Amino acid sequence: MHIIRVTELVLLGALSSGCATIIHGTTQAIPVTSEPPGATVVVTTGDGRATTPGTLELKRKTGHILTFSKDGYKPDTVKLESVLSGAVAGNILLGGVIGWGVDATTGADSRLVPESVHVVLTPHDPVTILLIGPPGAEVRLNEQTYTLNSTGTLSINLRPASYPVTVSKRGFAGWSDTIVVEAEKPLRRVVSLTPVNDPAAPATSEGSSAGAQPTAEDLRDLDKRLQTLKDLREKNLITEEQYQAATRDLLKKLTQ
Repeated sequence: MHIIRVTELVLLGALSSGCATIIHGTTQAIPVTSEPPGATVVVTTGDGRATTPGTLELKRKTGHILTFSKDGYKPDTVKLESVLSGAVAGNILLGGVIGWGVDATTGADSRLVPESVHVVLTPHDPVTILLIGPPGAEVRLNEQTYTLNSTGTLSINLRPASYPVTVSKRGFAGWSDTIVVEAEKPLRRVVSLTPVNDPAAPATSEGSSAGAQPTAEDLRDLDKRLQTLKDLREKNLITEEQYQAATRDLLKKLTQ
């Protein structure tokens, strides 16, 4: 008789505590993966963050929005919804309103869907980068080697990220920096190299190196003029042909 009574009390305590609360708790583990891996996952409700591949421990009671982000890729979001789990029917049958009420309060009567998340991130569109400097200078950028053309420019397309860049030319001190490329923001960078004594350089009759090189002030002035031309073209105040001709003329004068 006492054994039966104790059993009844234990069963009653379990049911009044909530069946689902005891079985699977109030949180749920959500595996998160991405292509490529290494994306940062942030929960907008502030319940956590992870790096893919990883796992988030989230409350079952409410829905969540996960934001995936990685340098060079467009962010992506996934919504997790909180739905009633199969434990609700068991709670009502075995524990009645008390057992179900406990689980409803704690969220243990719910589950999050989808139960795992995988996203394929889309790369950002390439951005046009314009470098302006001494003609013939060698540029090392994005593990590739380029040469500034006869007008002293280099135009390439890069995806948003940070890129170390070095520029060198015989007779000049080297230049290095980091270019930060942002999505949908074309970038112009003026490179100013400092002349140094080069014994192998051809000399004029006065003994100085042949050919005048543009100064930093010249390059800054060129940058302003190019921007003015660009603005005029965008406002349809000059044609594309006029823009190209004026640009070539400015660059030619710079290198004379």
